Amino acid sequence: MCGRYSWKRPSKRAFTELVEEAPREARPSYNRAPGQVHPTLSITGRMVAWTPMWWARPANGDSSGNKLFPINARSETVTDKPIFSESFRHRRCLVPADG
Repeated sequence: MCGRYSWKRPSKRAFTELVEEAPREARPSYNRAPGQVHPTLSITGRMVAWTPMWWARPANGDSSGNKLFPINARSETVTDKPIFSESFRHRRCLVPADG
């Protein structure tokens, strides 16, 4: 999987009930790629907010000298792999996409 996706028709009205201010990254894009900042909706307790997403950065921010980060995980091993397991359990978000 290449990890690219599109969000061609962002409906700000759909999110205005959830967030007060949409970020600049919420503009339409036919070619969203890993490593870019992406609009996401995250929920922390009752609060819903837009947050930038950097694909699969370790939760502690330590790159351990690696310049490449995995962008997808296998569903059968996501709970076992250290780079994904904590995020899978505690840091879920909604990534708006339409292609």
